[in-house]
Amino acid sequence: MLWRYLHEAVGLEQALVTHMQAETREGHAILLLDGLDEVPTTVLPQLRDLLADLRRFAPYALVTCRVLDYTDLSQQRQLADWPSEEIYPLSAKLQQAFITRWYDALKVQQRVVKGHDYDGLRTQLLAEVRSREELRRMADNPLLLTMMAQLHAFSSVLPRKRVLLYAECIKLLLLRWRPKLGRPDLSKLLELPTWSDTETLRLLERLGYVTHTSATPTTPGQDAAGNLSREDLIDTAKQFFRPYDAKCSLGRAEDFCNYIGQFSNGVLQEHHQGFFRFPHRTFQEYLAACRLTGQGGWETTPKAEPQTLRDRDDVSEEQLLRTRVLDVAGQAQWREALLMAASHLVVQKNQPRQAIGMVETLFDAYHERPRERGGYLVLAGELLAEIGRVQVFDLGVRQQAFWSEVIRHLVALLPLDAMDVPLLDVAARVRAGFALGQMEDPRPGVLSLEPDWCEMAAGPFLLGSKPDDEDANSDEQPQRTVNLPAFRIARYPVTNAQWQFFIDAQGYRE
Repeated sequence: MLWRYLHEAVGLEQALVTHMQAETREGHAILLLDGLDEVPTTVLPQLRDLLADLRRFAPYALVTCRVLDYTDLSQQRQLADWPSEEIYPLSAKLQQAFITRWYDALKVQQRVVKGHDYDGLRTQLLAEVRSREELRRMADNPLLLTMMAQLHAFSSVLPRKRVLLYAECIKLLLLRWRPKLGRPDLSKLLELPTWSDTETLRLLERLGYVTHTSATPTTPGQDAAGNLSREDLIDTAKQFFRPYDAKCSLGRAEDFCNYIGQFSNGVLQEHHQGFFRFPHRTFQEYLAACRLTGQGGWETTPKAEPQTLRDRDDVSEEQLLRTRVLDVAGQAQWREALLMAASHLVVQKNQPRQAIGMVETLFDAYHERPRERGGYLVLAGELLAEIGRVQVFDLGVRQQAFWSEVIRHLVALLPLDAMDVPLLDVAARVRAGFALGQMEDPRPGVLSLEPDWCEMAAGPFLLGSKPDDEDANSDEQPQRTVNLPAFRIARYPVTNAQWQFFIDAQGYRE
């Protein structure tokens, strides 16, 4: 079956296929089969039989599959008697190696790139991934790193905002649904001649939102990324197709569902029978964020605005958005999506006031119950930092005062209360600190050069390790008491902002 496919479907010459078959059987070639997770569940039994036969004529064969799908409770994709290894995310060193070899390969093939400057583009992308934290987080995933490399090679620059980067990546992945190799044209399948990638994206946004509402990390046995049942997919798609023609909406929804089950494009795919998943959670979060800030069709969307609000004619789109924000703000899985929603409003929709409205909603909710809702204030600070100082200050004096007020409340939330109890847990304190660092942390010794000194009185100090400490070095023993003179110690470690003063003053040269 495999060799026939390579000859008849792919179109390789029979002599080449015969040579490949012989080399594989003799153990002179490795057979690489990628994407077991993308195989429709309807043909998995047939594929498992093929792979069992494969081991007899291919001493060296490698099958790859996403971890979540291979370890799924249903075990539909697990291969009996095959040894398995889990591949770790790409390290920084491997990311750099990938980028270097990517441009080396383009240079050898003389592929068209921006400016035909292979070496310059390689150096530029290497520097971008090293210097931008959001790129480093994405680059440990091979698919996302490939998307970044493709975008960079043909445009010479990556978008500065991650929402734009995700948008471009999804556009690239949607190209996989273009008709080729017997794959039907989606517009012809749906019998909608004007159907385009724009409509597909709008539908994916709704599906991303519905999936994200089901992403409950605390549910036993369920992946935090969320599952989309076939029924929910068809129901959501049916509501989307209704304006085109209500009579055909169900049929088109079923056709679209079957199409996804048969042809995966890396955005949405069937991972076991009756359930679909966005393989990369970042895409799901981005699509959910776009839908969260979108208009129209909310009356048929699960977990939308309360019916009482939808029935009122005097409710604005801004009020409806605030309602949706409050509906999800207390759920941990929505943090990244809300950050992207604010950025999407500013960067892609040019609606900074709407983004500020999201922050005001969280700030007001915090004030209602400050003891219980410290996380709302932290999230408000993160959203403001995501929007950016320039965008906020351009809106006027009121927004400038609001920026300062959020900072003041965040600082007040960081110390212990009167009973020496932290007002925030450790994770929230770290997030608050990062948000303040992006905004303008007013605490002495954080962004200012003079540290905030703490006086330490003179007295005894126990130095060194005990004799039974196996990890102790020879110069750490014996343990003894030493008397220290009075000294001062900075309240915080040296910060990046303080170190920048050293760099700007040519500290390495002086």
